Amino acid sequence: MKKKNTISALLGLLILAVVIAFVLFLYWKSQYIPSGPLKIDYGDYVSEMADNIYRSETQRFGIQIPAGWTVEESGKRVSISPPSIVNGRAFLIEVTQLSSEEYKAAREATGEAVRVFDEQRDVAGFEHAEKFKISSELGTDETVLFITLPEKKVILNYHEFNEAHQQILQSFQFLD
Repeated sequence: MKKKNTISALLGLLILAVVIAFVLFLYWKSQYIPSGPLKIDYGDYVSEMADNIYRSETQRFGIQIPAGWTVEESGKRVSISPPSIVNGRAFLIEVTQLSSEEYKAAREATGEAVRVFDEQRDVAGFEHAEKFKISSELGTDETVLFITLPEKKVILNYHEFNEAHQQILQSFQFLD
C-alpha cells in the first residue's frame, strides 16, 4: 500500500512538472522579443514624405509610417499620429540635449502620480540606448527608448503593446 502511494505521488509530481514546462514553453514562445530595426534604404526617398516613408533631413533619421497615419514636425519633435483615437495615441520622436537622468527627473516633476520604472540599460537592436516606462497621471504607461549619440539624444516615446507603434519602432534608423 505504501509503495502505491509513493508511485502515485511521483507520478503526480511528474505530471505537474510536464504541465509547468508546457506552460512556460507557451509563455516564452509568445513573448515579444524585438529583432532590431528593419533595414530600409531611405536614400531613395528625396522628399520628406513619400510612399509611407518619412525621413527627417534635419534630424537625420527615417521611419516607415503605417497607412493612414500622419506626420507633423515642429522643431525638434516629430509626431506620428493615427487616423483616429481608436488606433491609439501618437508615436513621438524628440531630439534633446538632456541626459536620460535629467529627462526622467523632468518627466517625474510634471505631476505627483508620474514616475519612472522598469529601467533597462541593454536594449536589443539599439546601441547606446536605455528603455524605461513612465506612468502618467491618467494611469497609462508610456515606453521611452532613450538613444544617446555623441551630438544629441533621441527619445522615442510609444506604447509598447500597440502593433503600429512596434512597426514604426522597427523601421526607425539613423541616416548616414
